[in-house]
Amino acid sequence: MFDISLLRIQSHEARPDENVRLPHHTFAPEIRFRDHESALSGMLAGTRVATVVGWQKIETLQVGDAVLTFDNGLQPLRAITRLDLWSGAGDCPKEQHPLHVPAAAIGNREDLILLPRQGVLIESATAERAFGDPLVLLRAEVLDGLCATSRRRATPGRQVYLLEFDDDQLVFASTGALCICPAGGDLLNRRFARPTGTGGQYTVLSMESDPALIAEILWELDVTWAGIVARKRQQADRRPAQGSRLVI
Repeated sequence: MFDISLLRIQSHEARPDENVRLPHHTFAPEIRFRDHESALSGMLAGTRVATVVGWQKIETLQVGDAVLTFDNGLQPLRAITRLDLWSGAGDCPKEQHPLHVPAAAIGNREDLILLPRQGVLIESATAERAFGDPLVLLRAEVLDGLCATSRRRATPGRQVYLLEFDDDQLVFASTGALCICPAGGDLLNRRFARPTGTGGQYTVLSMESDPALIAEILWELDVTWAGIVARKRQQADRRPAQGSRLVI
């Protein structure tokens, strides 16, 4: 499924101690994914993220820039990967199209565009009952069709950026979303490039492992969204029609 290029192979005798976390650079250069799968967990060009100097478009960031993270304050960027969202023959398959998420659907201030495998932070009472923490990460693809979320056609030449830190980080997007940036740049990279058994700081729920829990969280989001839509309609109904005259 993946075209994995091993740039450096360690000696079998130099096996790392499973209880020791190796420096990030030990494994980061060894594995690179060459197909479209890697792009699906990144962020689209044009996305603005919070940095030490304010909001910056992701395509203007450079290695070494300090990016504001949810749990660990300002963290330096260790690597940036730029990929085409789709570089295959023919049209991009629909399941790989970005998702348009309306404002307030998942607590976001503005409309936002997410890639299918991007992990996004959700606040949920269901998650709090399950984990003792209301904040949980879901892949954006599970939001398709929920709260008026819909796919948007992938335009040719659209580029994706994967930000890489020493450890998993949640970064702030200007839309109000919090997006996961795994230490390996992509959740798939970490699966192959972290043989120490230490795991990441964050876990993204998937339909493969947590279908019932995700279904309950999505139902909760849909109910909340229905309430938001109803309130907006009530507010619109209370406003006098443009050009109408108040008769006393």
